[in-house]
Amino acid sequence: MKKSKLFVLLLAVLMIVPLLCLASCKPKPIPNAHFVAKVTEVHEKQLFVTVIDKGTSSLGNGTPAYVSIPANGYNAVSVGDFVIVEYDTMVQEIYPPIIPNVFAIIKTDANGNPLQ
Repeated sequence: MKKSKLFVLLLAVLMIVPLLCLASCKPKPIPNAHFVAKVTEVHEKQLFVTVIDKGTSSLGNGTPAYVSIPANGYNAVSVGDFVIVEYDTMVQEIYPPIIPNVFAIIKTDANGNPLQ
């Protein structure tokens, strides 16, 4: 009888400890990436851009890419404008790459400085 109670107690401890560890874990923040690009085409739901400064992104300078329009919108841009694209680091690895989860598109000067 003592062995079975000890076994049940041990089993309960083995089940509770991992649950407590999981409950105390904090989610890691989603990393962000950004790059500076020149707008080459403007479409209803996306922009076609050419990367001119890779910033913290995995894209190389000169890479053309499609950039989704953020859900919260953005200030209108035109072909030839420069923009900073902030996104969640996800890149659909096709050619040209697609940046699907964009947080912000910020109009800049040719050096990547945000315009007022």
